[in-house]
Amino acid sequence: MMDWERGNKIIVYCSRKTGRTCSGGSPVIPHEHPREVYVKSAKANDRWVIVKALTTESDKLCYYLIDKSFNIKNLDWEIVNCDSIIQSHIISTFDSISFEKILKDKNIGLKFDK
Repeated sequence: MMDWERGNKIIVYCSRKTGRTCSGGSPVIPHEHPREVYVKSAKANDRWVIVKALTTESDKLCYYLIDKSFNIKNLDWEIVNCDSIIQSHIISTFDSISFEKILKDKNIGLKFDK
């Protein structure tokens, strides 16, 4: 997760590290305009990331489940469509009840802070 404009946060696949922090990367949250979806809350474990985000154009919450089991390390992004690999490991919904059902069905114990 990276700090972005006006105090907002975005999630990227880090392609450039400065020390222990990410200083650049490709947006992970699938959206036509990545800067228009901002992270409100995110939790992660070794395998999964859950994200509650806000779309600025509709001011609606959306939810993402990211499966981190993909491996694109050392792949050439110009030859291999790494973005497609990442996107194939993401489930999204605009419905919190559907999102909770997805988490339950996959036995994922992550929860957002209240």
